[in-house]
Amino acid sequence: GGDGADGADDPDGRGGRDAKGASAKPASDLQGARKASTCTFEKFRKVARSIILYIRAHEVPSERAGIRLGDVIEWYLNQQEELDSLEALAAERSLVRRIITRLIRTDHALVVVSDLPDETEPEGQDADRPTGDDRIITVRNDYDFE
Repeated sequence: GGDGADGADDPDGRGGRDAKGASAKPASDLQGARKASTCTFEKFRKVARSIILYIRAHEVPSERAGIRLGDVIEWYLNQQEELDSLEALAAERSLVRRIITRLIRTDHALVVVSDLPDETEPEGQDADRPTGDDRIITVRNDYDFE
């Protein structure tokens, strides 16, 4: 019986450890994110290629183009088996989010199909708003990664 009671108090099945660990050491989370603020070009290409191929493979041609940005990030993180700590996960999430932002703003490989109505804030502020994950992104039709 004890397991059932624990599950009832823990709807996401994580045992509360993630939430406690994340709030217990906010400084280390920030340091982890800072460490990941640069990556090798090879890592950038690998992540960008994975994201582009995933979006192209999962778009349904007959429906509206695009995939929710948050779903793309979650898919990528689920592919990474070496992420064994909350700090590593937070750092990788931050890195992937920045790579997607670069693919949209700099490389113009990805396009935001639908923005939020309040998307009039200055550049740079939408990166840390969780609602930004609801934006729908797609690969530009004429973009060739190679």
